[in-house]
Amino acid sequence: MEFIYNESEGHFSHMVCAYFFDTTGHPLAEMTHADAVRWITERFGYWPLFTSRVQRVPLALDYPYWVPATEFNVDDHIRVHKASTTCPAT
Repeated sequence: MEFIYNESEGHFSHMVCAYFFDTTGHPLAEMTHADAVRWITERFGYWPLFTSRVQRVPLALDYPYWVPATEFNVDDHIRVHKASTTCPAT
């Protein structure tokens, strides 16, 4: 919970996760945005941990609470980028 107290309007504490899918063995396979959304939803679903946000208590009279993020959309959190298959020039 320490990260909650370090976060403020001007200093966000974000978590980042990156997954790499090697499709070189399957030349016709390509990971699309829809594939990525389906893949992550099948594994994490809509667990409260991934669909909640922190709600602070006015005047900091109590600890912050985890509340459902009513406007959560998994599409907003997934990006798919195709990596280059060539090495950069040295």
